[in-house]
Amino acid sequence: SVKCPSCGFAGDSRAFRSGCPVCGYAVNTGDAAQQGDTRHMRGSGQKKRGSATDPLPWWIYVLSLALLALVSALVVMNAG
Repeated sequence: SVKCPSCGFAGDSRAFRSGCPVCGYAVNTGDAAQQGDTRHMRGSGQKKRGSATDPLPWWIYVLSLALLALVSALVVMNAG
């Protein structure tokens, strides 16, 4: 038995040869287009999930630098 991580459908592994038969998860979009498949592809109409290689948003860097500056200033003030 195989369970789709996207929609939770469970079924025999043979049913998942071309991806999830319910939501299309893991279907190569090129293959689906060639087959005339009209099932929804993973992510259509949804926000893309970040991966480990995606850069952080710019505001994370600004916030980190501001906190570093604040902590550094407090350490210098208390040391003197």
